[in-house]
Amino acid sequence: MTADELERYLHREIPLSAAIGVRVEALGPGGVVLGAPLEPNVNHRRTAFAGSISALGMLAAWATVQLRLRADGYDAEAVIQRCALEYHAPAQGALRATCETPGADEWARLCAAVGRRGRGRVEATVRIEAAGTLVATLTGQVAAIRG
Repeated sequence: MTADELERYLHREIPLSAAIGVRVEALGPGGVVLGAPLEPNVNHRRTAFAGSISALGMLAAWATVQLRLRADGYDAEAVIQRCALEYHAPAQGALRATCETPGADEWARLCAAVGRRGRGRVEATVRIEAAGTLVATLTGQVAAIRG
């Protein structure tokens, strides 16, 4: 899947992604980088709304796991099972969420569980930045469920 295809998919299947202006900046075996402009996500203090930051982080975690599952040949759907978000600083510019593919050992455990039981879980960590400042860290449990 290309960056344009992923962006179109997100906007069509998850309308919130279009409303907050999500764009796919990069994707590959190492992970996904999503961006969103400040203006549609601004709050009363002229910084990014916490809900937009959360949504962008969850989309990055979901996309990273979903794309890797597909690339590895698994007919499985990724779903966010749980997440925690820690805010570090106000977001005073466009947002950028970076999620790296989970490590090889974690990924192997996920794949073994999906192959054996039809479902598994993996942890994904997303760094969300604005104007070069780390503004939030999302840690999520992403489940993979065989289709």
